Amino acid sequence: MTKNAHDLIDILTHDQRELEDLLGELTAARDLGERRRILDDVTIELVWHAVVEETHLYPAVRRHLPDGDRVADKYASDNAQVERLLEELRRSAAADRVFASLTRRLMDEVHEHMREEQHALLPRLAEHASPEDLRRLGERVESAINRAPSRSDLTAPARPPEAGDLAHRVRERFPHEPEPAREPRPRRPRTPKNPDACDQDSMWPDLWAGHRCT
Repeated sequence: MTKNAHDLIDILTHDQRELEDLLGELTAARDLGERRRILDDVTIELVWHAVVEETHLYPAVRRHLPDGDRVADKYASDNAQVERLLEELRRSAAADRVFASLTRRLMDEVHEHMREEQHALLPRLAEHASPEDLRRLGERVESAINRAPSRSDLTAPARPPEAGDLAHRVRERFPHEPEPAREPRPRRPRTPKNPDACDQDSMWPDLWAGHRCT
């Protein structure tokens, strides 16, 4: 993932181009060892990309877009489907026909997901979020990436405390920086049902109380 981008959208767009290159390498690989190595790289990059989206992009989408909850839920579901396909690929890397079919499915899923983000989601977010917000999110993503574990660390044989597939290990080890809690919006004062007309300290003082409350 890139370490020198200006804002969240720059980072995601750059990473999508890198992912497309990796998927092309995976499709072309014929040697089993090379295939597994590239699949590890694809898994790490796709899961990192998904974690960044879920931790930073989708909360921003929920916050800024009028239909943000529905949109974020849809894209999060896409990410979960991609991770299921990655695990199927890891189990079938030695079977050429199955591997080729699953690779095509993975590429279709990822390309469609990225196309919708590039042409629909990210432009909408850029319209609704301020440049300062996007830049601040980008800085936080870069900070997490700079502290992320190395590929060799992630692909080393899992010890008992780290049991689980590669996607799970990537998720567990990627530095999470959740969105800071937003300050609650001040509640609008409500008019009391039975205001005290003689209470001049009330938020709704009676302008004629001086004539009536003596």
